[in-house]
Amino acid sequence: YNETLPLILLIGAPPMPPAPANADPRNMNWSTYAGGNEGDELVAVDSDASGDVYTCGYTADINFPVSTGYQVFPAFQADFVGTHESVVMKFDHTNKRILWATFLGGAEGVEVNVNEGLDQALDLAVYKGTNDSMNYVFVTGSTGCNDFLTPNNPNSPFANAVHEPWLSPSSSLNAAYLGAFSQDQGRYHWGTTIGAGIDGYWEAEGLGVDVDNDGRVAWVGRLIQVTPEEFDFNPVVPVGAYAPLLGGSFLAWFDANYQYEWKIPFGSQCYFGCGAYDVKLRKTGGISNAYVVGTAIAYPLAYSYTLDTYAPPGFTGFIQHAFGGGYMDAYFSNFNLSTHQNAFCTRWGGNENELGTALAVFGKTVLV
Repeated sequence: YNETLPLILLIGAPPMPPAPANADPRNMNWSTYAGGNEGDELVAVDSDASGDVYTCGYTADINFPVSTGYQVFPAFQADFVGTHESVVMKFDHTNKRILWATFLGGAEGVEVNVNEGLDQALDLAVYKGTNDSMNYVFVTGSTGCNDFLTPNNPNSPFANAVHEPWLSPSSSLNAAYLGAFSQDQGRYHWGTTIGAGIDGYWEAEGLGVDVDNDGRVAWVGRLIQVTPEEFDFNPVVPVGAYAPLLGGSFLAWFDANYQYEWKIPFGSQCYFGCGAYDVKLRKTGGISNAYVVGTAIAYPLAYSYTLDTYAPPGFTGFIQHAFGGGYMDAYFSNFNLSTHQNAFCTRWGGNENELGTALAVFGKTVLV
């Protein structure tokens, strides 16, 4: 032992070294487990402007690596309080250290049920623009907890944001949630939910989220409602906007203060699979567009809309108006967020079942 040298304590696994500069990009350069003795699932990944990597999912492990020693910054929520907890993590792209990781979820419902205390993070999107005050990662998923946190931090861009708590009439239901974590230390500055209120009996799941370089956010997911009389979704519809009354998918577009500018249900409803699964934002010529992919059935239940298909005037590309067969079709849609219209929507399917689950946009090319 040399008293002239610093004492370094290494707690937990050592950081992985970066990939060699001449590494073949087709090879796997790094991989790791994350979890413990119970079930763990990570379902989405994104990166920020510097290349640091974020992932989210859910776990049944009280010993998921969110504690001091595994990571650089302490967890926003270090305690496992439900049956499943959402998890969000950030990795340093240079050495693969966990910069921060946290649980997100609650424990309380209104009755003893399998969904009570069940939280899942299902997608995330990381801001990559040049406004440092907007350096957040947006996370969506579902919760079965009436005590799910919905803050709007007054010292953040979300000081005037909508932050609706979920007050479910039954713990057998799930609500969709959307939250924002600071990129630097993983502080939870904003949360809101969509789900059945005291007078309703329906459920929602947040399945997709994206954020553009202006910090504007689009959010999509699935809805299951029982009857129109119990469906208190409370849409927000600008004058002249596309506005179905019911549906198995939802789209929410937020203004610069993170209040709803446009919030609608759409598409057909079913109990298995239907919904909007992913969304990607692109701005072209000052017009913001939300590209959405999802799943719809042929004929809705008696109290639901079917999927509206649209082709612009003079359109000569692929369009499938009719149901293809089986039980469900995939669909692809382009929502004009500047005019609040469903500018294009097509089914996509044949004689069997198809699900639209993810998409990517590169310039003017969309991959579904």
